[in-house]
Order: sequence, then C-alpha cells, then structure tokens
Amino acid sequence: MYKLFIFLSLVVLLTSCETVDLKKYDLSSSQVVDFDEVLKFAERAADSYKPDKDVKRKYSKHGKVTLGYGERFKLKWFVQEEAAPSNTTWVTIRGTENVENVAADVDYTKTDDRISGIEMHKGFRESTKEIYPELKMALSRDREILISGHSLGGAAALITLIWLHEEGYKVKSCYTFGQPKVMTIEGRKKYKMLPLVRVINKDDPVAVVPPTTIITAVTGNFRHIGDAIMLQDGSEYYYLDEDDASRTSVTKFWELIDKFDVKDHFMENYIQNIQIKRK
Repeated sequence: MYKLFIFLSLVVLLTSCETVDLKKYDLSSSQVVDFDEVLKFAERAADSYKPDKDVKRKYSKHGKVTLGYGERFKLKWFVQEEAAPSNTTWVTIRGTENVENVAADVDYTKTDDRISGIEMHKGFRESTKEIYPELKMALSRDREILISGHSLGGAAALITLIWLHEEGYKVKSCYTFGQPKVMTIEGRKKYKMLPLVRVINKDDPVAVVPPTTIITAVTGNFRHIGDAIMLQDGSEYYYLDEDDASRTSVTKFWELIDKFDVKDHFMENYIQNIQIKRK
C-alpha cells in the first residue's frame, strides 16, 4: 500500500488534470441520493480487497458465490447470485492492488474494441478482457445484474457493463468509485444512456486520469460517461446528470496542488464519506 501511495503521488505531481467545474451548481438543489443504496455497492467494492475466505463467508450466506482472478493484471472479481426469491446477481471487481495495476491506470494508449465498436483505454480493456469470459460464465441472462467496482476495478466494471449490454444481459445499475476514464467522445455518445453512476471523492486524483495532454488533444481525449455523485465534506454532495458530469474544465495541476489528496482514492475513505451522508 505504501508503494501504491508513492506511485499515485508521483502520477499526480507529473500530470496535468481535468476536473469538474462545480462553481455553477447549487448544493441545495442537488438530486436526493439514496446513500443506503450507494453504500451497498461501496461495501462490496471494499470487500473485494478482503481474503477469499472472508468474501465467501459473508456473501455465501445469502446466495451462490463465484470468485476469479486475472493472471496478468491480478484483477480479482466475485459474483453473488442471490438466493430465491431474489432474481438479482451482483458483480464486483477489485481495483488497484499493486504498482503494475497503477501502470495500467495511467497508460494513455487507446485501442479499438471489437464488441462495442469504440476506442477504449488499452490497459483497462486488456485487464477486463482477461477476466470477462470466466466472469460471464457465472451470469445468467434471465437475472437482473448489479455491478460495482473501485479504481481500475471501476474501469473494468464499466467495460463489463458495456459488453454485457451488447450481449443482451439485463444490467439494472452500475456504481463505480474513483473510476478513471475509459473511452473517447465517440464512446460517450454511444453509451451515455447506460445505467452508470460514478461516485467521486472530491479530492480523488484517479477519477480525473488519464489527463488531457498535447497528444490526447490531437488523438482524442478520454471522456467519462454516466451520472456523477461528487462527495463533498460532511453531509454535502453534488449530483450531476450525464450531460453536466461530462462537462469539465481543464486546469494545470499546480493550480490545484493544495486540493488533491491521494488518500481520498482509498475505498475506506469512500465508505466513511458515504456513511456520513446517510439520513
């Protein structure tokens, strides 16, 4: 975890950032959010970092649990098929666990994705492609699917959402936490209608990578999709719909150096921030 902290700090210091401009939004007019529901997704994202035996012990009480790993990127995932009478299946993908995972987070390379027909972040797509076939075997087309993921796992959760959508699975909702950007503007145009909500701690630097650079300005900047819940201090938050959430202001990092906090990316801090906002 210490190496991860240092590596993320260097990433932030060496890159320019893109951040949502919230100045025009009124906190008092934000859409009411069911933070009890958000917490369910957040707890699963946090639990994905726990040992397999702990995940099985907790979630097998209420359904069938399947776990899996990717050999190269070490992405861990687990699927819980809730017991009858529920018709719900949960998919959870673990986020950044080591420096190799972080390297995938900050790579700017794009690649064409055959399933969706759009350009995606190469590292995120390859990470997801490694786990997707086995993960999909644990799913059923006649069940309602809920997806959760943090960091690199959030990017993988979004790509999984897209691929399942294209293959006719019934995904009801997907919540990601500290998710980096996955696609370009063309991808956003095609998939902006998907049931994705991004939850973002206000000082989380990973939620704004890959950053806009001179190269990406020419080849195509990465863009976010989905509604966004921007967690502020205390009980305050902003809820931005997909169109507003996609509008960002470009700012050099040194103008924001006193605002970003790598610790705000850790899942335990997301849990604490969400719990404060529960009614």
